[in-house]
Formats: sequence, C-alpha cells, structure tokens
Amino acid sequence: MLQNLQIQQAVTDGAAGIGLAPISDIQTAAVDEAVAKGAHVVTLDSDVAASKRSIYVGTLDRSAGATAGNTLLAMLPPPPGTVVIHGSVNAAGSSGLERTQGARDVFEAAGYEVLVRQSTWAPSGETDDVEEMRDPIETADPPVVGLSSGDAARGGPRATWRGGRPLAARAARRAPGNRCRDPMSTG
Repeated sequence: MLQNLQIQQAVTDGAAGIGLAPISDIQTAAVDEAVAKGAHVVTLDSDVAASKRSIYVGTLDRSAGATAGNTLLAMLPPPPGTVVIHGSVNAAGSSGLERTQGARDVFEAAGYEVLVRQSTWAPSGETDDVEEMRDPIETADPPVVGLSSGDAARGGPRATWRGGRPLAARAARRAPGNRCRDPMSTG
C-alpha cells in the first residue's frame, strides 16, 4: 500500500516525526516499524489504535459533517432540490462515512434529496469522479442546487446556483500526500 511505502521512505530519509492520516489498520505494522526506528508518529483524523503511535488527534466526524452541511445549507435556495455529496459510503473509511452522514442528515432534514458519490482515492480518481458525477448532476430530479464534500472537515462545501441549476459546483478533497485536489476543476 502506498501509505506504508511513504512511512517507510520517511523513516529512511531520517524523519524524526511523521504525521499520518491512516487509511485503515493496515498501517499498524508500518507505524510500529517507524516507532521502533525512533520516529514519533502522530495519527490525525483516523487512528491505528493498536499501534505504538505517540498520539491520536481526531475530529468529531459526524459533527464536522453537520457543520459543513449547515454552512452549505445557508447558501442554498429553498427546497425542492438535490444536493450531491462527494464523500464516503464505505464503512472502511469510517471518518469520511461519519462526515458524509452528518452532512446528509442536515440536507435531508431541510427537505433536500441527497445523492452521495464515493470519493475515488486513486491516481485516476479526479477523472473518474468528474465522469461519474456528471450524469447524476445533469439529470437529477429535482435539479442539483449544491455539491458538498463529505470530507468537508478537510475541504469544505462550496456551491453557486441560478434558477435551481448549479453554475459552478466544487468539492475539495485531500489527496494522499496532503495535496488538495478539486475533482470538478477539469469538468
């Protein structure tokens, strides 16, 4: 897995400390090896609790998603409308799933239809996400009035609209290696 290789490379390069947002428990052995070689490891956002990491710094994910949802909600026209969440439906990524659910709860309680597109975490992710979201955005009934990142604690919701149709909709997400990417920038 790429993240394990990055941990190993950081240790090889002499890193005294590593900040890591682990994808799953599959990083436990790599974290333990880094600690055994003298690196301090801090897990952020998600944890490998069974590891020897130094500390975990987390987020109240459902609350963060609800906060992001309420932020976007204030910018939306009144229902009816559809909100697309670029987030997580995968239980293996529980942080993203909880943020997505927090935002979804807000939009549904306000009377919007909600569509969720699973973020693609791969080199082709940006292209795949744009292509997969294009048709649902163009054909949603009621029309799409907003697009939110389910990983909103990292990227935040952004949307503009006119007459119930989006003029520009963007979902920001953090890619591996702490690079921010905007999957709508090429679409």
